[in-house]
Amino acid sequence: MSIPSAVLAGAGFLIAAATGPWISENWETPTLVAVVVLAVAGILRPHFLFPLVAALLLGALRVPQPRDTPLDPPRPLSLEGEVDSWNRGEDPGGWGWLTNIRVGNEGECRELDAEESILFTSSQKGPEPGIRIAIRGRLEWRGGRVRLENAVWSPLPGEGSPSFLPALRHAIRQRLESRLPPREAGLAKALLLGERSGVAANRRRDFRELGLLHLLAVSGLHFWVWDGLLRILLPLRLRFLRIPLLLLAGILAGGRPPVVRALTALILRDLFASRGFSIPGIRLWAGAMFAEIALLPCREAGLGFVLSYSATAALILAGPSPGLGSWAGTLRMSAAAWMGTAGILHAFQGTLEPWSIPLTPPLAWLLPFRLLGAGIALTPLPVSGFLLGLGGLEDLLLGATQGLPGRPWVIPQSASLGVGIAGWAGIALLHTGNRMPKFPRLLCWALLPLLLLPGPARPGIAALSLGHGLGMVVAGTHSTILFDLGSGEDSPAGIVDRRLLPLLAMEGWAFPGRVILSHRDLDHRNGLPALSRRGSWREIQVLEGQRFFLDGLDPFQVEVLGCRRPAAEGANSQGRVLDVRGPHGFRAILLGDTGGWALRELISRMDPGPVALLVLPHHGLTTDGLGELLDHFLPKRSWVSCGRGDLPLPAAALLRSRGIPLASTLEGNLLMAP
Repeated sequence: MSIPSAVLAGAGFLIAAATGPWISENWETPTLVAVVVLAVAGILRPHFLFPLVAALLLGALRVPQPRDTPLDPPRPLSLEGEVDSWNRGEDPGGWGWLTNIRVGNEGECRELDAEESILFTSSQKGPEPGIRIAIRGRLEWRGGRVRLENAVWSPLPGEGSPSFLPALRHAIRQRLESRLPPREAGLAKALLLGERSGVAANRRRDFRELGLLHLLAVSGLHFWVWDGLLRILLPLRLRFLRIPLLLLAGILAGGRPPVVRALTALILRDLFASRGFSIPGIRLWAGAMFAEIALLPCREAGLGFVLSYSATAALILAGPSPGLGSWAGTLRMSAAAWMGTAGILHAFQGTLEPWSIPLTPPLAWLLPFRLLGAGIALTPLPVSGFLLGLGGLEDLLLGATQGLPGRPWVIPQSASLGVGIAGWAGIALLHTGNRMPKFPRLLCWALLPLLLLPGPARPGIAALSLGHGLGMVVAGTHSTILFDLGSGEDSPAGIVDRRLLPLLAMEGWAFPGRVILSHRDLDHRNGLPALSRRGSWREIQVLEGQRFFLDGLDPFQVEVLGCRRPAAEGANSQGRVLDVRGPHGFRAILLGDTGGWALRELISRMDPGPVALLVLPHHGLTTDGLGELLDHFLPKRSWVSCGRGDLPLPAAALLRSRGIPLASTLEGNLLMAP
């Protein structure tokens, strides 16, 4: 694959994805332009045409769609769907996944518009996977997804027998669970069925922190391994079964986009090889795009989609590894995939995962044995000891990295664009080696330090979208502090990895070195253990009635005040409040759950407003003392950090009566600059 054709295909995808919403409303002009561009490309560079058309079409089908933020409180909902899986919990209940969902009235449930499947919990004995059921439960929003809680279900008429494929998946699931220890069964289900939820939490965390989650997800790597195993294991007279068996493996894994891409590439490669042709990597790539366009429904481009195509492009661009042994060649491919995805991962989560480069080769070499063992577990042959031994080897490899720096490497203040440029400069060096002319080679080496170049950072204040909880960020020019970090709806790892770090990376803010807690309830601090695994920080404590000024947050001056409380009031009122002042008369008041007498006493010690921003106490649920608070500070706008279960907010009426605008973290992260 040439660099110009790769750049052209990538640019085509990005242009189509970026202009998709506009094209959907104004299709005549862009369609004419696209036809002209394709005609010119076909005349000047015919070999560009195939990947360019594929990239344009795929980009147009993966456009992010604008969606209204659902602000309704949890409510009962009835729907129909097909049971994909069921997991037993406390007898007789448990939890499962529902697919092929249909809501009774069109437009009745905005939350399900973009959901392919939803999780449901029930105290009933679980339904058999594969049947369609009518189900009713309480619709809630947790951890960034909707789910049905305390659901009651019944089979639809004529749907008593499960369809073949879900029944087969369920039988395989039960077979693995009965034949293997729980830890190994969870990993086998991830590799055969694409179900990572059963992987042990500590193993999943280790793979995530080291950038190795692609080894747990059914992807192209797994099908290339299956292909190699089948070539070895099948006798010559049964080789015709290889493609059908690969297709069956893909169907059992859920037919997800990575599976479709991998199978398409394998089938095209074999088809051309049978006719004596060697198909270029760019053509295989374009063929996978066309297969995805034809076989999969239109959906938004998620992070996995972008990483998959970026890693594939990097591997094709880096090219083969002539003269290198298999181990060194695998290491080179691992480095290329890391370089191709580094800028994207950094933009999404503010981290780099350099340990994935040296660890991918040994774990990838263990993968064929792991897949073979998972397949043998479906037969009567004993295999649990073999898989436990493989697990021990993996634990040794992962354990050797404990305590090492860069696991992952958290540098949100670096510029994601610089990280991406440095990565692709490294790929260019791998692509050409010593064949590149001296000046371009020196230029590529000179671009590598962009990996650590700090990006432009504009100081500001932000509230994280955490549901019922609180996480506030105050970022100066060179340092960042947190005011609480917790949620009653998301996991600690989700709070840090999916909420905090992406925000820091987006704004170019440094990793927080100091934390102030408003009080010690879990929904205000349960993200801190996960924060400790990403970097070091220290807690700033201020006692009741004391005041403390934080330094090093230019252009902000931050005062921390310790709240007083009478013995009769709860621990919510015994906490801290931030008074943040900045340039041009900017001032913000950040509160935790303080209310009542303690709130009025605090007001008596603080300068009156007007202030630019007031964060409402106690998730907008407190009205005791709130009127005095609003009249004292006269905020120009207010924020509230709340969950869907907190609606409707009692505090909203007081704000409306005073004409104070209110923004909620249910709408997403909230940001303000002085």
